Amino acid sequence: MLGWLIFVVLLAVVLLVASALPNTTLVGRLLGAAGEQRAGTVTPELVAHLGERLRFAAGLLLVLSVGLTVLRAPFEDLIDAAVHDLTWPRWPARADALAVGAAALLAIGLRLAFLNQPMRYDEATTFNEFASRPLYYGLSFYPDPNNHLLNTLLVHFAFVGLGNQPWVLRLPALLAGVLLVPATYALARLLHDRRTAFLSAMFVAASSYLVEYSTNARGYMLQALCFVVLLSLIVIAVRRDGLSALFLAALVAALGAYAVPTMLYGVVVAGAWFWIQARRVRLSRIAPRHLAVSGLVLGLVVSLVYLPVLLVSGPDKLVANRFVAPLDLSELALELPTSLAHTWAVWNRDIALPISALLLLGFVITTVADVRRKTMPLGVLAATVCLAIALLQRVAPYERVWLFLLPLYFVLSSGGLVRLSQGRWPGLVVYAAGLVGAGVIAVTTFTSGSVLASPETGRFVDAEAVARTLSGRLAPGDAVLTLVPASQPELQYYFPRFGLPIDTLVRPPEEATRLYVVALPDTTPAVVGWDHPEPIQRFPGAVLLALQRAPG
Repeated sequence: MLGWLIFVVLLAVVLLVASALPNTTLVGRLLGAAGEQRAGTVTPELVAHLGERLRFAAGLLLVLSVGLTVLRAPFEDLIDAAVHDLTWPRWPARADALAVGAAALLAIGLRLAFLNQPMRYDEATTFNEFASRPLYYGLSFYPDPNNHLLNTLLVHFAFVGLGNQPWVLRLPALLAGVLLVPATYALARLLHDRRTAFLSAMFVAASSYLVEYSTNARGYMLQALCFVVLLSLIVIAVRRDGLSALFLAALVAALGAYAVPTMLYGVVVAGAWFWIQARRVRLSRIAPRHLAVSGLVLGLVVSLVYLPVLLVSGPDKLVANRFVAPLDLSELALELPTSLAHTWAVWNRDIALPISALLLLGFVITTVADVRRKTMPLGVLAATVCLAIALLQRVAPYERVWLFLLPLYFVLSSGGLVRLSQGRWPGLVVYAAGLVGAGVIAVTTFTSGSVLASPETGRFVDAEAVARTLSGRLAPGDAVLTLVPASQPELQYYFPRFGLPIDTLVRPPEEATRLYVVALPDTTPAVVGWDHPEPIQRFPGAVLLALQRAPG
């Protein structure tokens, strides 16, 4: 423990000393070490702000290190407890193993069916701009929140080891999506019982929305997995008065924040839940100083993993990017309810109305039961905390931001349905109903086309076909101009796979020898200096045209 603190302090000192050097010297050495990867608009920002970024990062690390040094005794308590409690996991009971196995098999089969779908805008951008580059670039260049750093790291290793096929790049999301099934089972087992755990795991396995993001090379499923594990550790920490669970919760929370920064919502939910539950029991081992240390550990780990971003891209890219810019109150009043309504719609996508109604009824039953026990309902707490943070930020988040809460909704809904069935139907009936319900949802998810047609994260399904058509036609001096929204990153992904030069997609038309245009069907593109568009190939959602240079 002392060694790690010394390392962090030394790192902070090195950063502080480096900040005293001229910015141009520092940036020159950085660019020299990174080669040409750093050429571009980031260089002037580095020259202007690198010194202050170095001082900010050094100060942040020093403050966190000093805090842990002052609280060294409780910090050692957490470390010692974690080491002492480290054991091989016990093999689950046969009933639990069968239940988790059935749900996991459903999850794997359903997700594999969509693993090779056409690459989408956001995941293609992730690969093109970050994961396919050297790690020093991909883990520090953060122009937008599109770069989910943990996902970028894992996709990079998958790409280096197995290639750049779509299914390879989606392996981290797929693995997280499958692991979410046993993680949800474990959380439901802690909060309720085995039947609730089975129903929850089956709903997670079959959910259309969770299937979509389990086959999308983004960080949302990694975040959802971390949130569910975090809640489980919080429950264990309170029930067992366990320091090791508290320490692990801080590390898992940091991992979730590395996956997607909006893990902030989940961390606050988990913290509020711990505080409420801890007030109902007498904790003898966990003291306020241990909570303070856990917070410092969370902050220190997050600061270290985001350190390249803080230095190269700047802290403003994390906390003041265009996606978290505060809205006017009138805009917020209009957009936030719409966002929440869309969120509810995608949560229930491909779920038959009777099943959706039963899930909502189960959630209400669980909530009412908690109120009668005079305890804060976890579902209400999570919704209230997340809504309060959104209102304080004055933002209307994308629907996928709330994805991490969907497994919790299934847990609480399943708990209410099991409570409703008690004294009416035996356990086998509940298991059978869960199998049938999840089976119906799975069949609808597989056959409805909702996953493939989802507009979230952008889609241009004809990108591969366009690249294949241009293969053998495109010369190095040609240019390809796409007028289809959300299409260029997908084309940039597929072009190298067909041996096409990627610079043709960014070459200005006036510099081209020949010009090809990808346009929406039944449209006539107007490009200055070019005319007489000739259709080459029509696709379901686009048309490929060849234009001739205008005379004169």
